[in-house]
Amino acid sequence: MFRRGGRSFKEVRGNPFLFFQDLVERHGSVIRLPGGSHLIAHPDHIGYVLRTRYQNFIKGKAFDTIRPVLGYGVVSADGELWRQQRRILQPAFHKQELAQAAKVVSCCTGRMLDAWSEVASRGEAMDISPQMFELALHIITDFMFRADVEMEARQIADSFNITQAYAAGSLWKVARNHPRSPFPRSREYQRALDTVDAIVHNVIDERREQGASGNDVIAQLLAFRHPETGAPLSRRQMRDEVMTLFFAGHETTASALAWTWWLISEHPEVEARVHDEVDRVLAGRVPNWDDLPQLQYTKQVLQESMRVRPPVPVYARVSVEEDEIAGYRIPPDTMVMISPYVTHRLPEFWPDPERFDPDRFALDRIQERPRFAYVPFAAGPRLCMGRNFALMEGTFVIAMVAQRYRLKLVPGHPIEMKTMATMRPRHGVRMTLHAR
Repeated sequence: MFRRGGRSFKEVRGNPFLFFQDLVERHGSVIRLPGGSHLIAHPDHIGYVLRTRYQNFIKGKAFDTIRPVLGYGVVSADGELWRQQRRILQPAFHKQELAQAAKVVSCCTGRMLDAWSEVASRGEAMDISPQMFELALHIITDFMFRADVEMEARQIADSFNITQAYAAGSLWKVARNHPRSPFPRSREYQRALDTVDAIVHNVIDERREQGASGNDVIAQLLAFRHPETGAPLSRRQMRDEVMTLFFAGHETTASALAWTWWLISEHPEVEARVHDEVDRVLAGRVPNWDDLPQLQYTKQVLQESMRVRPPVPVYARVSVEEDEIAGYRIPPDTMVMISPYVTHRLPEFWPDPERFDPDRFALDRIQERPRFAYVPFAAGPRLCMGRNFALMEGTFVIAMVAQRYRLKLVPGHPIEMKTMATMRPRHGVRMTLHAR
């Protein structure tokens, strides 16, 4: 088979990040891509962009492809607007709020596991991937918004699938400075966007009518008043924040968990250690916030899963002024792309990088690596503010499922990557449930 850069066209077509990986292996950790954008892979260069010079490398046009969906929420905004939004939302992620979130995670996961019992008793296989997406959606809406979207969960999932596919296709066009980027919206895309918009506005309106109070996201948004003008947030601003957290708060964690169950199934020695830890720490009860430090290996499994299959395999920043990275001139308005998929495989920081080894995240080994060698949540001032929430959520879900079931991949089921805004299993993850 004809090959380019060490891998076949078929391999690269199924996973474009293999092409990035080849470029870095052959030409170094700063690559000028067609169209003038750059790919950087070395931790030092990533730290320069995300921390040292973060004010010169903004979200900008790199996020134009998802702004029709997320608007100018905390993930995609820049400058003073971003700082204002972060101040509004930060209380929802304080330690005392995360302790309450742990109860929500345990409750929602318990309901899911009860629903699985009938499937397990029949010995049927099921796709774990949509199960993780629905679970994460229920968790985020219950905790962040104090809302119940049980009836709308499937509509939300289907609509996000459609909008993601369009956003992913547009990103590559933007990176190549394609003259017709982003491509025009289709009716299917617009219908999907309208569906999620309607659900989001309904969540906001219901909370406003109830007289929202507390530290959850909508209460914080409704209570905000501009320090100089006294004006509340506009309806559009509230929509953008809720839409952003709807998406970011469930999509990445669900993707990580779907991949994690496949990886655990493929590594019985890892599964055995998770079971031993969960049985010892929890002794059959549901986890609470105080248990998190004791579930260290279970957390490491999640972290290693996000190294091997980072939920967001690529993200980008755009230069405001001319800059320089490792001797390469970066003109103004140039897109700089960071691929956790590639950086998480640099052998000088990750020996035998394709091997699944949760012990890489033992506390002593973390200290041995450069700070920016592991960037699934980005880094610097724009580090994902939901990072601790996501790690707690993923760890507790793994622990609770492992208490009751062993999940085994259906023999012969294909596992391939599908890249949209996040990296998902293209064919899902069909597994059988075996009661412990």
